[in-house]
Amino acid sequence: MSLIIDSLAKLAEKFSQKYPGEASGVATLDGSSKVVEDPGSAAYTKGGASGILGLDASSRIPSTQIFSTEGTEIYRASGVSDFDNIASNITGTGVVKAFTIPADLLNEDGDSLRALIFGEKIGTTFTKTLDIRFGTTPTSVVSMALGTPAGYWSYEIVLIRRLSTSVFVNVRGILDQIGGTTGIGIMKSVVISSDIDLTSDQTLDIYVSASGGTDTVQEVGAIIEFLP
Repeated sequence: MSLIIDSLAKLAEKFSQKYPGEASGVATLDGSSKVVEDPGSAAYTKGGASGILGLDASSRIPSTQIFSTEGTEIYRASGVSDFDNIASNITGTGVVKAFTIPADLLNEDGDSLRALIFGEKIGTTFTKTLDIRFGTTPTSVVSMALGTPAGYWSYEIVLIRRLSTSVFVNVRGILDQIGGTTGIGIMKSVVISSDIDLTSDQTLDIYVSASGGTDTVQEVGAIIEFLP
């Protein structure tokens, strides 16, 4: 009996080595960006990989980096494309903060970005109008009026590629003004096909399009996520 148990144990060990579970940790990739079982072996396509991914010259995950599972489906890496934790201020009209969306980051129809940008209106005297803009030469997608009270604002933006020259944009804006109306919100969904070229760098920015005076609009922070 012990010989049978020993034989079965050896068979199970051999089987587990030949068909391992999902990979984790530092992934080794072959020339087709597929995970390999071990250096020099055939591409490992049984399960998805997680762990450290290769970065490009800008220390970003290349949008074309993929993992293959079951030899058919492909899954591209997702993660933070950009972030900001340094406050930017403006008192008149103009750009509060601009972000570059790299060329070909959204290189397949359905690829998307999600951005969260937030800040303050400082001062209690003048009104402002705060826009979200996007494009090669950015144009306004949505505007939110900031009243005279001081307060806090936040924009959440989702951009989905339709074509290399067209994106679907959904924007939600929230404004909470101290001493004024609380919980002001706006939402807009729109397709933009003018001055869009996702094969070149695009700009996403926060822009003060109208200013009644010298109250300050401040962008406090932002994060932009790539969602393939």
